Amino acid sequence: QLADPAYAREIATTIDRLGLGGTVRIIPGLDRERLIELYGTAHAVVYPSIAENCPFALLESMAMGLPIAASRIGAITETCGEAAIYFDPGDPVEMTRQMARLLDDQALGETLRTRAIARAGSFTWEKATTSTLDLLRRLVAAPR
Repeated sequence: QLADPAYAREIATTIDRLGLGGTVRIIPGLDRERLIELYGTAHAVVYPSIAENCPFALLESMAMGLPIAASRIGAITETCGEAAIYFDPGDPVEMTRQMARLLDDQALGETLRTRAIARAGSFTWEKATTSTLDLLRRLVAAPR
């Protein structure tokens, strides 16, 4: 969801300028059921982010068993590990090549699906809570 109206207009203008209005849609305010339905119809996920802190969309994609091509940047490679193929987000030729691999190489797609589901299973709220509590305890106990 694009919260900034100016940014939303910029995206819509770019979509129109590139003649992609018939194939690219911005879908505001997805509920959980609709989001799961959309992931279920996807062949793969392409994630060309240039800056990321915690890519929840990639965690969702992996949980749905989707093959992923994503930017080769810190938080994304740390999140996806071997469950994705990567590209330089500033290199449209490399991005296109990786997208084509996802569409053309069925064996790669199946490998990434298996890896994605396994990788997603390693991210749980219980683990996040435990890690956070452990860190907070160490910080409180550390000498000042």
